[in-house]
Amino acid sequence: MRPVKKCFIKLKKKLNDGVFVEYKNLSLKEINSTAIDKYDFVSLSNVPSYLSLEEQRDLLKNLDSILNSGAVVIVRYYLNVGAPLLDGFSEVSTLHQKLIDEEKVQMYQIKIYKKN
Repeated sequence: MRPVKKCFIKLKKKLNDGVFVEYKNLSLKEINSTAIDKYDFVSLSNVPSYLSLEEQRDLLKNLDSILNSGAVVIVRYYLNVGAPLLDGFSEVSTLHQKLIDEEKVQMYQIKIYKKN
C-alpha cells in the first residue's frame, strides 16, 4: 500500500475516533494571538520564503507557545532554506528520510522538527 493511502486511512480512522483537524490561513503573528488551544502538528509550506532572516531564525520560538510537548512542525523550504534556532526543539528529519525522498516535486527541502 502506498504511504499516502496508508496515511489517509490512518487519519480517517482517527477522525472517527474524535481527532480534530483544523486548517488555519493566518500569518505566524496572527496564529499566536488567536490560538485558543495548543497544537500537535503544524505544517508550513514555503512560508520561510516570505520571512525576514530574523523571522526565519525565530520561527520555532514564535510557534512554541501554541504547541503541545512532542508536537511536530514540518517546514517545506523552497529557495530560501532557513536555519531556525532549535531551543526546545529537535530536528528529526533523518528519521523520516525515506518519506521525504518520495516527495514527488523534488523542488523543496523538507525539515521536520519536534518540540522536546
